[in-house]
Amino acid sequence: MNTERDVVVVVVSGSLELELDGEARTVAAGEVAIVEKGRRRRLTAGPDGVRYVTVHRKRPGLGISSTLSPSQ
Repeated sequence: MNTERDVVVVVVSGSLELELDGEARTVAAGEVAIVEKGRRRRLTAGPDGVRYVTVHRKRPGLGISSTLSPSQ
């Protein structure tokens, strides 16, 4: 579940089944769906596969940190 931001899903080709909080709908090529933050979601490729793009607000970059203690 995404609790931080809304996500836009754009289906480029094929189709997908988008399940939001247990309620499913089909999203076909050329269609857009908005997944509001806080909703439980599941994406399943359609019978012919799917290519999709997600769009959301930019997150801070990933950082490298050490999980080793100073004695290791």
